[in-house]
Amino acid sequence: MLADDGVTVRSIATTQEADRAFDESASGWGLQLALIGGVLAVLLAALVLVILAVTGWRAAVRDLAALRISGVRHRDIARALRTEHVAGVAVGVLLGAGSALVGARIALPSIPFFTEPAAVPRLDLSPAWPAVLAATAGVAVVLLVLALAIAAVVARRVHPAAVRGEAS
Repeated sequence: MLADDGVTVRSIATTQEADRAFDESASGWGLQLALIGGVLAVLLAALVLVILAVTGWRAAVRDLAALRISGVRHRDIARALRTEHVAGVAVGVLLGAGSALVGARIALPSIPFFTEPAAVPRLDLSPAWPAVLAATAGVAVVLLVLALAIAAVVARRVHPAAVRGEAS
């Protein structure tokens, strides 16, 4: 169908056609980049956890070995390490999810979702709670598993000789 200015206009009759038209638009492609950005953010968070563990494990092992010499059981030391790493990740994931929701509430009204006027009367900008909860849970699982693995590696290196700075 041709509009008054000679531009071809697609007639949309069903919701599926509207979804397909949106998915094929430049705005739809741009929004799909959010998935790539999210994956990169999770990889960056995992990299930060690994870098922090690598740069600080010697001092942590030395301090924990001193506790071991003082009579603290290895099981208690391992539990403290797990708690430390899990708490940091849990706080980060919760604050990240909260920040994302606030950022979305601020930014979404100013994003041009359609290159042409929308065929729908009003956009629903409320959070898609199942997707938010699934993404938060997925990120939490990935980062918590990594944090627990890091805590286990550090706990294995705790032995009395580490107090003197001997290699472990």
